[in-house]
Amino acid sequence: MRQFGYAALSGLMAIVTLPSFACANETISTPITPVEMAQSSQADPGCRQTYETIGIYEEPNLMSPSIDVLQVAQTIRLQLIGDRTSVDGWARISQPIVGWVQAQYLTPPTPCDGLDNSSSEDLGSREQAILPDPQTPESAGTNPPEDLELRPTTLNDNAPANTLVGILSAIDPDSNETITYELVSGLGSQDNDSFTVTSDGQLRINGVTDYEASPSYSIRVRATDSGENSLDEIFIVTVNPPTTEETSFPRLEPSEEEPTPSPFQITTPQDTTAIAVTCQVLPEDGLNVFSEPTISRRTYVDTIPQGEYTFGFTRNTATTQTANGIRRWVYITAPVTGWITTGVAGEQTNVLGGSECG
Repeated sequence: MRQFGYAALSGLMAIVTLPSFACANETISTPITPVEMAQSSQADPGCRQTYETIGIYEEPNLMSPSIDVLQVAQTIRLQLIGDRTSVDGWARISQPIVGWVQAQYLTPPTPCDGLDNSSSEDLGSREQAILPDPQTPESAGTNPPEDLELRPTTLNDNAPANTLVGILSAIDPDSNETITYELVSGLGSQDNDSFTVTSDGQLRINGVTDYEASPSYSIRVRATDSGENSLDEIFIVTVNPPTTEETSFPRLEPSEEEPTPSPFQITTPQDTTAIAVTCQVLPEDGLNVFSEPTISRRTYVDTIPQGEYTFGFTRNTATTQTANGIRRWVYITAPVTGWITTGVAGEQTNVLGGSECG
């Protein structure tokens, strides 16, 4: 559980998440002394995204003034601090604003979408990057990692093999440390064989999830720093119950069903040759699949939950006349076989996202 503090932002009060150990009467600071310039000769460390709404601070500690707030899934560009991208659990960023953020809430490298093409060194060379004193005990490299976490820890039923479960993260109290992650044997490791973890902390499941067979998994993960100091944690990965007709399709009342239309341009699904395209299901309630191009309980097949899937699109299409206008349909073979509607002509409704979808 996190406590919340308030930081002034442009005359308003913005909520900033703080770790549970931050209290109003405590002073929390990172032992920082010398000031050095970021090395413009280093390679661009690239971009990340945020897991949560987090604050940007003037200095790498929670008691320093807050500059701004980053929203969930916001892209930021890192700035090198000497030859590193983080110091004592804090990362220096140069875009969209220069400041310090907590590194544990950042994803692995991600495309720099929405940011300009200037490198972090170009933007950060005018800013001073604070480095810890190499003589302090925190630089000795004798302390193990702390606060090993996995986020998120749930999977949907029937999730395909190699689905990303979540990202592992830890904080090392020593400076200039690189943390790697691995699955290890021991108490709580009985389901380790069902997963794969990369050295940078991506946890993926090896097979298709089945709620009936395995509603949860127990794994044991080790975080090791460059000084061979390590920390083990046990995590429980849970599988969400399967979506049933009773729970996934209650919103369609008889009065909401469209009358059986008079189809005037339907391609009978005889040739089910499909093209595989990765798309995002955008509606929060998911995307309904029907046995024929008609919206009714009689024709309802299944609901594809919100998320990213590989769709199998065929050349079989349909248009039906409804009270709201002409509804467009397409026949798919994956992830569920049946008809889906892409909307009514003239309505600005997107059910599928992706460069090749919609």
